[in-house]
Amino acid sequence: MERPVKTHDLKVNIENYEALWERKKNSEYRINDRDYKAGDILLLRPYVTDKKVYLNSHSFISARVTHVSYGGTFGIPKKYCVLSIQIIFMQP
Repeated sequence: MERPVKTHDLKVNIENYEALWERKKNSEYRINDRDYKAGDILLLRPYVTDKKVYLNSHSFISARVTHVSYGGTFGIPKKYCVLSIQIIFMQP
């Protein structure tokens, strides 16, 4: 039996967030600690890593995971994954 779709609320550093916002980036490299699966939804929020604060508490990008490349394949370390994503909504 397949598990239900999960929604993952994630921090994204500013540089990567801007690339996502401009639609220049369509993947996320992540530690695979959340059982990511194709079909899951990501809520990506801009985060200032060195200050440990969100840039804008209302801004986010919603994206659907279309494919997951798991660690141990394609040179990806075992505890990581690459999420191919499709943006479905952007909240400024």
